[in-house]
Amino acid sequence: MEINVIVLAAGMGSRMQHHKNKQFIHLAGYPILFHTLMVFQKMKAIHNIFLVVREDEMSYVEKNILTLKDFSKVIKMVKGGKERPDSVYNALKCIEGEGLVLIHDGARPFVKEEDILRLIQVALESKAAVLGVPVKDTIKSVDANHMVIKTPDRSLLWTVQTPQAFELNLIKQAYEKRYAYSKDFWDDAMLVEELMDHDVKMVEGSYENIKITTPSDLAYGEWIAKNLTDD
Repeated sequence: MEINVIVLAAGMGSRMQHHKNKQFIHLAGYPILFHTLMVFQKMKAIHNIFLVVREDEMSYVEKNILTLKDFSKVIKMVKGGKERPDSVYNALKCIEGEGLVLIHDGARPFVKEEDILRLIQVALESKAAVLGVPVKDTIKSVDANHMVIKTPDRSLLWTVQTPQAFELNLIKQAYEKRYAYSKDFWDDAMLVEELMDHDVKMVEGSYENIKITTPSDLAYGEWIAKNLTDD
């Protein structure tokens, strides 16, 4: 069974307050996207990588990132869409056959191989699984006026990460159905939960698997790179 990975790197990331795509910013000497791709390139369990980038950045990625190592598993660069779901769907349409597909943010370079392997194992059994971690803080639901409505039970709340793993045909069907709805779907798993009426299994990941979105995330990422990558 083939296991394919979609790596999403088509967003600009305005919160980073940087002149270039956040995935191209250097972290520990290399672009963030380089670190992310290396995680999957080195894994024996992964067969192919579909890299989603903006059309006007394809040449840059090919010359400045894919030449840094032998990224033989990156078999196709896919044109990014207007929004994240459009980018995912563009990549899904390029994947044929059966098997699993993992959907991952290009700005999450610290996902651990052991977490990915556990995710894959669960997804093979359940057809839909996501990485996540239990929330540490108390969460409040508030209304439009910032008045507290309720305090959810923290023991039931998890922060969702990527990769999110699905049987290929299941997630394809979910995305095909998506365009008939006007509502927002916050992640890939939500599509499967609501449009396919399929249970999604949570797999505990690592708190270091951050999405680098802001300058403070980048600073923390530098610390992780120096202190935790050899763990």
